[in-house]
This record gives sequence, structure tokens and C-alpha cells, in this order.
Amino acid sequence: MSDVRIEGLGSAGDGIAVLDGKTVHVPFTAPGDVVRIELSHQPRKSGGRGRGRPDTAAVAPKHRVVKLVSAGPDRVAPPCPHFGRCGGCALQHLSADFLADWKRDQAVVALERRGITDVVVDETFRGGPGRRRRVSLTAQVGGRKSVAIGFHERGSRNLIDIGPCPVLEPTLEALIAPLRSLLAAHLAPREAARISINMTDSGADMLLEAEMRQGADLFMDLAEFAETHDLARLTLTGRDGETPIGARRQPVLEWPGLTIAPPPGAFLQTDRRVEAELRRRIGLAAAGAGSVADLFCGVGTLTAGIPAGAEVLAIDSAADAVQALRTGADKARRTNITTSTRNLTRDPLSAVEIAALDLVIMDPPAAGARSQVEVLAGAGAQVPRIAYASCAPGTFARDARILIDGGYRLVSLTPFDQFHWSPEIELFGLFELA
Repeated sequence: MSDVRIEGLGSAGDGIAVLDGKTVHVPFTAPGDVVRIELSHQPRKSGGRGRGRPDTAAVAPKHRVVKLVSAGPDRVAPPCPHFGRCGGCALQHLSADFLADWKRDQAVVALERRGITDVVVDETFRGGPGRRRRVSLTAQVGGRKSVAIGFHERGSRNLIDIGPCPVLEPTLEALIAPLRSLLAAHLAPREAARISINMTDSGADMLLEAEMRQGADLFMDLAEFAETHDLARLTLTGRDGETPIGARRQPVLEWPGLTIAPPPGAFLQTDRRVEAELRRRIGLAAAGAGSVADLFCGVGTLTAGIPAGAEVLAIDSAADAVQALRTGADKARRTNITTSTRNLTRDPLSAVEIAALDLVIMDPPAAGARSQVEVLAGAGAQVPRIAYASCAPGTFARDARILIDGGYRLVSLTPFDQFHWSPEIELFGLFELA
């Protein structure tokens, strides 16, 4: 065991210290902490998170804190009793001011690594507890038929059975305990289930993925659960395919001028306030634009921010999401919205297709949009303005470098603390032709 002083945080949120001339990474520590650690000598692979995070390289081994000798100035008491074991949060022990500044710094560092140093990065648009509106939980049967439900321990397949979860919207948090009771009656030994819940504007939309034996008892219990807890919809998927259960009302997303009925398990922005602010900024970026492409559009979260006077081409590879947007646009009589299903990573818009556009909006998975930005930065027709939302600062900075080298200027960049108490960061950048 050794005592070390934490000098800063790495990009994964782990404390960084120097021991015997070598950098060591210590989870759940804050700058200025002095901690006694138990050394680990097992290098691990970094796990993928988010929408296809491409990082699989070996990372430094993590070391376990045995004792907090003295606390740094930014350490606070974590509000969750599961913190430190549950892998859902990594940063509950840090003050709100420090967390906002640190997330901004991560954006600055990502840009600097690509040689981008002339951009003023805005202050972080802050998140907060009780604001996460979507969650993916794991449930599995343990000893004596007890069911654990929660998140895996960081770097482990060990499932942490949670009670309170202060990061979630309260209505969503309240479903965890009754879910445990429901699944205890139907999961067989060694069986597991995956539960994805989106809080829509008409209630909770739950997708239960499990190989449970289906029959009248299961269907009745699921329908009763949906009724008792006022779910908008409950869908079961497993050995017999996808089965709608307890579709009591249509789950809907109410946006200005557009109402969308998302498919089960649809990708939604995590924080409603962040989502609304992103849409507002899209409206500002699209002001005066006659023709706009919304790439990686999903169910149309950002499409809804585009002024109704613009002609919009919305594209995504997820056919069910695109169909939901198409249906919503038709019901709203938004004839200015054209939709298309297309894999933009393999088949990006060509220079000919983008020639007439005034604005391109992109919100790609964590792997970024390299194929598309290479076309946008090419020698062909270029779009005057690009609005780029990203959940991965590293790939955003890579793509920003390509665009800047192709003649664009990054005129503004804002970090969003959409994933509160997580090291993950949402970015929104606006590019203009120089």
C-alpha cells in the first residue's frame, strides 16, 4: 500500500497521481485528495460506452482506495449509497462547480490534441440530479431466487443491486423496486433481463428484453404492472420476437410543431433541458436557411428545431426511427420534411447532394462522422454552415480538424453536462466557411 496525492482527473474521471515516477489512476478520487491505495497490476481493456464508443485500447490499471487520508477542496459527500460500487456514476464526489469546469476543460484538451487552439469554448451548460429521462437496467437472478436490478460494477460483470438512484427522474426511479418484484416471479435461475425505459411526454415507455417463458401468467402480470404504474407502453422482446403488452396509450414526444411516437427502445436525448437547449440552438443556426439536411436524425429531436420555412432532408440508418419521424411530420402536415433511411457512415451525402444546402446538422454516434465530414471538407460544393452535436470529444475534435483543414472555422463550441455525474460530455459546435 502507498499514499499518493491526486493531482488531477483523467478523461475517464479517474484521479491521476504519480508513484515512483509512474502515473497511476485511482477511481473515485478528487484533485487534492491524499489517499492510501492498494496497487493493482492488471491492465484492463477500456469498455465501449454510449452509442458505439470506439475505444478498445489497453488502459492503465486502476488502483483501489483503502483510506482517504485527507480530502481535496472540491470533494463533496456523494448522495447515493451505491456510489463507489455501482458503475452508473463516476463523479458524485465532486462539487458542481468543479464538475462543470472539468467538463469544459475536457473539450479544450480534446481540441488542443488536434492542434485547435483558437476557439473560445463556452462555459458548460450544467446538468443536475434527477434529470435523466432514459435508462438501461440489467436484472438477474441471484441466490434464493432473489433478483438484483441495477448497473454493473465498473470493469466487472458483477451486478450492483440498487435502491435509490438520484440521477434519474423521480418517476423513473420509482419503477425500480416494483420491477424487482415483478421479475422475481418470472425469471428462472441464472436468467437475466435487460430493461430500457424512456420517459416520454405521455408516460414511461418500457422495453423488456428477456428469454422468459411466455404464457398467460406472464402476460397478465406485465399488463397489471403497466396498469398499476401508469406506463404508456410495455413491450416484451425475447424468444418469440417482439410482443406489445399493456399499450395503454401512445408514447409521444411533444416538440414545437411536431409530435413523434417513438418506437420501443428509441434513442432519446438523456436530459430534457439539454434537449430543449440543443433545439433552440438549431433554430438559431437554421435562421434564414432555405435548405437543411439533418444527418443521423434519429426520431427527429433536432429536426423539430428547424424553422418550418426551410426544406429539410432528415436521414438516419434506423428505419423505425425514420418512420416515426415520417409519421409525425405527415400528421403535422410538415410537407417541408423529407425523410430517408441511409447508412451515412458507408454512404455519406455526396458533394452533388450537398451543393444546394444552406446548413448541415449532424448528431452522429460516438464514432463520429468522418466519412461525411471528409465530403463536406472536400474540393466540391461546400455548405456555408454546419451544426455538429457530439457525445465524444475525441471524435468531434478529429472531425473538427478535417473541417478546419477544408476551409471551415469553428465559431462556437459549448459543452453540455447531459450525463450528470458521468465523465461523458455532449458538445455542440457551429462551423462556418472561413
